Amino acid sequence: MDARAEPSGNRIAVAFEARALRKLAEAQDRSESESLERLGAVLSHEPCSVPGAQAQADAVRIAQARLAELERRLATSLDADRADYAIATPAARRWVILRGVFDRLALRSRRRALASEVERARIEFGRAGVAAANSEACAQHRDLIRAALTARAAAADRRREREELLRPHGGKALPAWADALYREGSRFGLFVIKELRTRLLPRVPALGAMAMTWWITRMYTDSTVKSWLHDLGLRDDGAWKVSSETMQRLRFWGPLLAAAVVGWGSEYIARRIRARYAPPVAADGVAGSGAEAGRAKGT
Repeated sequence: MDARAEPSGNRIAVAFEARALRKLAEAQDRSESESLERLGAVLSHEPCSVPGAQAQADAVRIAQARLAELERRLATSLDADRADYAIATPAARRWVILRGVFDRLALRSRRRALASEVERARIEFGRAGVAAANSEACAQHRDLIRAALTARAAAADRRREREELLRPHGGKALPAWADALYREGSRFGLFVIKELRTRLLPRVPALGAMAMTWWITRMYTDSTVKSWLHDLGLRDDGAWKVSSETMQRLRFWGPLLAAAVVGWGSEYIARRIRARYAPPVAADGVAGSGAEAGRAKGT
């Protein structure tokens, strides 16, 4: 029967089944990654190495050492704050507290990144161990290797079932019109989120323009009545009476210049921060160390 003449109810059922198979395949992928990660972690703590996987083993050990050093810094951060707090003046204690809070926030963010790096390195090392399953180094870890291979085969079976299910429908779970509607709807949703973020969280230049507009409205007015009420102390805004033409120019050029100044200042501060904290770039485009930059400057 032609797929176009198939009842819509059957096509919807096929779409739901295809989605379930995709979720099962992704679950098996995660199970394989977990088994590979455990295998890589076990192999990295053993003196024996996997044949032909020295680079992966070194990557795991380096990533684990960096993570351990970061954990040590995080563990001693609060102790350092307590020591500085005890000898700081009352006015400086607030800065000690703030320094510690932001320092630990930065360290925790870096810890999450390093933990992901360790996990990826262990997975690559575990994948090398699966490839060398018959080696002496991996002989005692057959269970982890078998679990990874079983999950990989199960994921492949689910994807094969999904392909077989969708083959009569051109390889797609949804009709062409529904697929296009879903795709364009997703894009429209992204644009809506982007616009909401722009409107609800305006950029720094926009905040500068808003502040300038508020200041102009508070300080100047083209209304004689508002100016009189201000002179009588009945209003807080409209301190200076200007003509309507001048007021229009202020409302146009004031926010524009404020946004430009704030935007330039933000970009200037960002450049100074990058110059101070980002690693210098060598002539070949590769970031160099601070010592190398110092030697180059000295020469």
